[in-house]
Amino acid sequence: MSEETIKNAILYIFERAENKEIPIGKTRLIKLLYLLDVENYKLNQEVLTGFDWIFFKYGPYAFEVDQLLDKFGIEEEEIHVGRGKFISKLTRELEEEENELELETKTVIEKLIDEWGTADLNMLLDYVYFETEPMYKVEYKQKLDFSKVEGVRAERKVELSEKTKERLELLGKRMKERLEEVELPEEPFVQIPPAFKAKSFFQDEVTDLSKLSGKVKVKDA
Repeated sequence: MSEETIKNAILYIFERAENKEIPIGKTRLIKLLYLLDVENYKLNQEVLTGFDWIFFKYGPYAFEVDQLLDKFGIEEEEIHVGRGKFISKLTRELEEEENELELETKTVIEKLIDEWGTADLNMLLDYVYFETEPMYKVEYKQKLDFSKVEGVRAERKVELSEKTKERLELLGKRMKERLEEVELPEEPFVQIPPAFKAKSFFQDEVTDLSKLSGKVKVKDA
């Protein structure tokens, strides 16, 4: 993947986090980039960043991140938040420019920021460590295998036989005719017509539907 795409992904993470006033430290950024690769693999069967992820610091880690942060002018600083406590925050000196990241990737990043941007860091680390497929049964310093990630199931189309289509069409017409016979109340507020309360209102049609049988073809959309 091109450095420009990675740069745009990092900038968009910063943009969305800043809009929500969320400080992003280096550890959180690395884990968000990892989750971005996991989600991208689910959708497209490939990682977005092209990083060589390994089991290293706090789970998944990529040494390329350090080099790119330096190259992009992104630095890590410690911010005092009171009572001797400090938090890590990344700062950037990049010029504002139009982000040409694809809409699908932007949507995934927004979802990740909403879910993990303010989550306790230990919860995020536990999640990437224990609940993402590339980390399953992996040895320390071993490269992560994203082919373990289960992809999004493709939509399926169901092809009905012509006979079944005709019978369904006929049942639809019968149900429509039955509804047209129902006398609706004249009151201005919603009322359930008495006919609808009868359990046997569509009994004949339901019985006919239950009798439908036969083979159907299922294929990818």
